[in-house]
Amino acid sequence: VLYATPSSGPRYGGTAVRIYGNGFRSNVNYLCYFGDTSVPGTVVAIDAIECSSPMIRQGNDQTHLDLLIAEENSNFTANILRFSYVSSPTLDYLSHSFVFHDGDDSISIFGSNMNTTADAWCRFTLPSKAGGDHHYFETVQA
Repeated sequence: VLYATPSSGPRYGGTAVRIYGNGFRSNVNYLCYFGDTSVPGTVVAIDAIECSSPMIRQGNDQTHLDLLIAEENSNFTANILRFSYVSSPTLDYLSHSFVFHDGDDSISIFGSNMNTTADAWCRFTLPSKAGGDHHYFETVQA
């Protein structure tokens, strides 16, 4: 294995982690180990496996775990990667509550537990005309 992306995710788990390497075979069952917890891995390409990070147990103070790949009932890969668990960000307020539809406006987001080393994305929504669910308008990288 060469690297994984993303290399961090929230403590409640569920982060889709893609592990890149060489020679993954679609007819083999793989396991991804986050520390001592294993989850199934899915081959998505000859050079990539994807797995979902497990939830870290309450009271577990470890935030950086070894990330290993193994063929089911077989040996681990030689390379050890790291995966970090982070606290979920909390949104406190925005610099302003609306932008113009034609774009080119900037919004500052203020809160806590913002991970400064990870890519951030913002999703802007428009309310439905029926007043029900929101319809997604655009997702942009921050």
